[in-house]
Amino acid sequence: MAGLVGMLFQCHVMITHNNPLRIYSVNLNVDTFDYEKFIDILDDPKKQNEFSKQCFEEFKKIHPSLPFGSVHYEPLQWTLFALHAINNSIETKKNVIDFPNGCCTLDTCSINLYYEVVVKMLTKV
Repeated sequence: MAGLVGMLFQCHVMITHNNPLRIYSVNLNVDTFDYEKFIDILDDPKKQNEFSKQCFEEFKKIHPSLPFGSVHYEPLQWTLFALHAINNSIETKKNVIDFPNGCCTLDTCSINLYYEVVVKMLTKV
């Protein structure tokens, strides 16, 4: 099983990076977005890894019945894609984050759901 998921993961990453099947857009709420936390994580691999673990735990809590897939296989990769997309939105002063998805075009794709969790984890309470 892990071999097949690993191959799918590699394909999803390559397509996400090179030519996404879908751009999944999420609003960036500038009033509640935690810029300090984001900046603190952005350029620190150790903090990225820890943040990714937190996001993945929240993802599993919110979506416990999702089948094992690319997000489960390597959540850090999807966290890095998310952080990059968020950074692009901030740098271009857009109120929408455009997340690339090389898996599928469904809103309910686990990669899109994971991106939503990343945004949630960067929202002030």
